[in-house]
Amino acid sequence: IVGLGFIANLVSTYINKTNISVTKRYIEVKQKPIPSFLKKNVKIPTEEISQLYVTRYVSSTTNGVPNHSHALYVITKDGKKYPLVKGMNKETQLYLEQEIELFLNIEDKEVVGELRSN
Repeated sequence: IVGLGFIANLVSTYINKTNISVTKRYIEVKQKPIPSFLKKNVKIPTEEISQLYVTRYVSSTTNGVPNHSHALYVITKDGKKYPLVKGMNKETQLYLEQEIELFLNIEDKEVVGELRSN
């Protein structure tokens, strides 16, 4: 059974696409067409969002050298942090942050550990 789960996740990694929908009511991120065990679908009411930010993390290592990736996070008004999208390049993540904040009329505020555009 574990082997089947591993195979299903491997297949979903290569076949799936990430769909990001932003409306005045929700931000929704879905993995389609195959459900993924590692990448959960996310739906957050926009009224609960206080900030978006991009951060860098170690996604893997090669011969002991860290490989970095970037992730776009949402901070809700109660202080919880949720990843929206991981693994895209820095510029794409920063662009998504900027456009979502602009669309939702969220003032960009600095977050500790956040990457900023230069």
